[in-house]
Amino acid sequence: MMPECEFSTIVVAPHGPAHPDPVNIGVILYDPDTNTAYRRVTDNWEEVRRRTGYEYVPGRGEQTVQGPFRVEDGYLKNLAEGQVMDRLVVTRPRNLMGFETHEAALEWVYNMQVGVPDSGRGDAGALLGREIARAGFPPGCYRRAYDLDLGGPSVRLPNVFLAGSEPRYALFALSLAARGSHTAARMALGKVRAARELAGSAVEFSACIAQSESEAGKAGPRARRSMGLLAKWGVECVYSDGLAGKLGRIRAAVSPASPAPG
Repeated sequence: MMPECEFSTIVVAPHGPAHPDPVNIGVILYDPDTNTAYRRVTDNWEEVRRRTGYEYVPGRGEQTVQGPFRVEDGYLKNLAEGQVMDRLVVTRPRNLMGFETHEAALEWVYNMQVGVPDSGRGDAGALLGREIARAGFPPGCYRRAYDLDLGGPSVRLPNVFLAGSEPRYALFALSLAARGSHTAARMALGKVRAARELAGSAVEFSACIAQSESEAGKAGPRARRSMGLLAKWGVECVYSDGLAGKLGRIRAAVSPASPAPG
């Protein structure tokens, strides 16, 4: 077991009324015992631009995972305190529990923190976003991203619906036709397990499939295994032709009760 490390999140800061929300796009892992660091960022810059207005064109052959590279003492603290506050912001470091390897720690914290889907899954996210907007949830009932406290680090859940101040439902977008569908399912499951096992959360999780139920039945064996794994962990698969009904049931469950007539 390696010693505890620190991590910071790379955030695209809000920029104007068209893009009011910060978006987490990557993480940096720092091992203070060896003064080494690792970095992982999203590869879906098209989705980052759509959600934030921030444009970045990666260089040819640029890797989403980088490191280990040598750094100075107090690397993340110095990075956060010495940065110029611009569109990209590095958060103050937080401690991370021990993992077997740096690679496992980096993957875990990336899956917990980053709010941008891998490339190839934007269509599923856009479909879910349109249906949520169409469902007409009352103000305060829906958050596109919600940070659930794990007693140290937090896990960022997508598309969370609240009853009062309590998160009740979380919806993940998944396209079985995307190259990264298996990775997307594993990332979703990682967040589910963290929420349940580390936070004791009673949130109901669902994977919203971009395909209809009949189309999903024709998916390849890898996609079917992913769906089976989600179902095993109690993550409901909601197909595109049943999404409006699911959202209607959630809206009824979380909408504030109307006051009794006086």
